[in-house]
Amino acid sequence: MTKLGSYHPLNGLADTEFHLFLATSATEIGPPTDSTEAERIEWVAVNEVRQAIERGEVQDGLSLTGLLWALAPGRLGASAR
Repeated sequence: MTKLGSYHPLNGLADTEFHLFLATSATEIGPPTDSTEAERIEWVAVNEVRQAIERGEVQDGLSLTGLLWALAPGRLGASAR
């Protein structure tokens, strides 16, 4: 894992600090254990993530911040484009 950076999502309202990391590999170990964590979990190709952002399908700021930092030039390498 590589640290992408840190930011304050509620600047001026709370002392919350988020730390973003990029994992370049993962192993599925089973289904989610907490059904309230996510509506759906699936593997998505990097190009499909870019297209979903462009279509406005990713609308929450917390997800967009992490995804856009990961998609910044040089982060995922040319093969992930």
